[in-house]
Amino acid sequence: MNKNLLFIIIPALIVFGLIVLVNSSNLYMNIALATTITLASGILVGRVLQLRKN
Repeated sequence: MNKNLLFIIIPALIVFGLIVLVNSSNLYMNIALATTITLASGILVGRVLQLRKN
């Protein structure tokens, strides 16, 4: 996968997740979205650190 594409998709997922999280009142939906946002953030940070190393 193209690295630039990854830097567009993952932040978009994080932002989308945050927007839905704010608008959602369903507890289970909030937990699922919080998990997704955390994972996406972790992947993004990992990629940034990996790119800095190279």
